Amino acid sequence: MAIKTKGELTHLIDTIYANTAELTNIVQEALITASYYAFKDGDVGSLNRILLATQGAIRIRGITMWVEMFAPARIKDEQFVLNKKLRNEAAVYNEADFAPFEREMRKVLWTKVAPKEKAVSVWDLDAYFYDSVVKTLEKHGKHDVATALKTAFAGAKAEVSSQVGEPEVVEADESAEITE
Repeated sequence: MAIKTKGELTHLIDTIYANTAELTNIVQEALITASYYAFKDGDVGSLNRILLATQGAIRIRGITMWVEMFAPARIKDEQFVLNKKLRNEAAVYNEADFAPFEREMRKVLWTKVAPKEKAVSVWDLDAYFYDSVVKTLEKHGKHDVATALKTAFAGAKAEVSSQVGEPEVVEADESAEITE
């Protein structure tokens, strides 16, 4: 496969922007409609199928990990910056020089380098609070603050659970296929 020209690359990037916006709107509409049926019929199967359909769609972590593995770039302040040393060592001056790199790059999809993200409940305070704040405090030796937060956290978690209630678990219909 030939490397695209800069103009073709610009077109590809513009297409990503357009398709991302379209995909965002499609997913939003699907979520709203599936939520309606969850309310109306108690059917969460469509919500689970949306989850399955979108899990591999766009994961920034996959993109950043792939780029850092294969391209002469690193993330700094949430943007890619050129790794000049790696670029100079690679000595790519034309498509022929790039061909060995391209062969290796094509072997690994960007969607496969990062672990899949887990679906986590907004009510799962462990995921949103404990795993980030308390573990960070413990990592930095603030064990007394972490312990105090754990105690307060346990009380808050019990309060939220009593307010929200436990969800009814309904298994997804795994035989249902997602069609395009």
